[in-house]
Amino acid sequence: MGRRPRGDPETSPIAGTMTASVKTADAVVIGGGIMGASAAHFLAKRGFGRLVLLEKGRLAGVSTGHSAAIVRTYYSNPITLELAKRALHMFENDRDLLGGDGGFRPIGFLLLIGERLRAAGEHILESERRHGLHVERLGVKEVAELAPPVSLDGVSYGILEPRSGYADPTRTTENLVAAARPWGLEPRPGVAAT
Repeated sequence: MGRRPRGDPETSPIAGTMTASVKTADAVVIGGGIMGASAAHFLAKRGFGRLVLLEKGRLAGVSTGHSAAIVRTYYSNPITLELAKRALHMFENDRDLLGGDGGFRPIGFLLLIGERLRAAGEHILESERRHGLHVERLGVKEVAELAPPVSLDGVSYGILEPRSGYADPTRTTENLVAAARPWGLEPRPGVAAT
């Protein structure tokens, strides 16, 4: 399954969106990458009022569209971890929550922990578990079986997130925007903030 061209006007779920300038709005989100689209989506979902998303180019047309789009939950900051947990749920249920396939593929995420970061890794592993996430601590032999070509010099253990993976960043951005239109989001690709 290949990626669509970024911002393809023929197949984009927001094709035909107006590009006229904006005179008034309750809120304006500037930037149509994954962060701006997500902020606009959740503001609209909460009934924020007239909400406009400005993007000087096309949605996901800059850094988001070139992202590896790794979906994982291994974060040391508890707030970031909670956001990642919610995002993982969204990716796993994108058809129901966003109305379209965001290309999520749960291939797993394996992190190798060296001796110097052993305690920090254990702390994050336990934090993920406290947040209700399924993560596995793997011994070096288990890591070798899972990823035989990987050098394990200096590795103390591995952390496996079996539900993690990657997604299509462009489709996810477009789906966030398209799903929020019924709640009043007005996407404006091709309109720069001035």
